[in-house]
Amino acid sequence: MKSEFYWPSAHDSKIVYQDFEISLINENWILENCIIKREIMIKNSKNEADFKIITQVQTLNWPDYLEPEKVTGYNTLEQLLILIQENICFNPKSPILIHCR
Repeated sequence: MKSEFYWPSAHDSKIVYQDFEISLINENWILENCIIKREIMIKNSKNEADFKIITQVQTLNWPDYLEPEKVTGYNTLEQLLILIQENICFNPKSPILIHCR
């Protein structure tokens, strides 16, 4: 089962799900054509002070239901581990969400 796009594709835009607004804060390519790192804000529209910022990491070079190619797969895995470690150090209360395509 593929993940639905639950985040906006453009900065300064929102997606609303019932009482929650989801907005894209930042998006960076970590490895070209391999990894995208996003910061996404999820906010309760009934309470502006109730929000979370999450780090989402999306891998693009892993085929569905298979393991990645050795060279690109190892580079991707290494970068994922670095991103997780950075997130733990800088944002210990921010969850990480990792996606394949």
